[in-house]
Amino acid sequence: MTIEQYDKVRVAYSDGRTIGGTSVYRVDYHRRDDWNWTLVTDEVAPQDPGGHGYACHDGTYGYVEAGGIFTATETHSDNCNGVGRWIHYGIATSLPSPWTKEVADGRVTYTLTGERVVFDVANGLPLLYEAGLSTGSVGHREVFRVER
Repeated sequence: MTIEQYDKVRVAYSDGRTIGGTSVYRVDYHRRDDWNWTLVTDEVAPQDPGGHGYACHDGTYGYVEAGGIFTATETHSDNCNGVGRWIHYGIATSLPSPWTKEVADGRVTYTLTGERVVFDVANGLPLLYEAGLSTGSVGHREVFRVER
């Protein structure tokens, strides 16, 4: 799976200027406590070759260097659920606020003031998450793509 993340403000300067942009990550997901999340490309830092990121190996969270070297930073970490929170059906219904649900065209969409989450009904995987909608433009967007 790849996850494309867009943030309206990725870099903020003291003079008020901001830079927005998109980064793409590859997620190798085996189970909730065993996954890798590595950078593929970054629009804001195009010189970054990628291949580094974060991982959870059997419940131990840490950093992955380019080339695959894993450095553990936390044992039995709550961060190991970082990927798991999006890799299951119905995240919006588990949140405390009353989300609006709409099912159409093989997708289920949950909306709440300023947020939208879309899942594929057939496999339960996430397709889209957007936040900041109440301001008139998306402040954060995540697009999920499953490779076949």
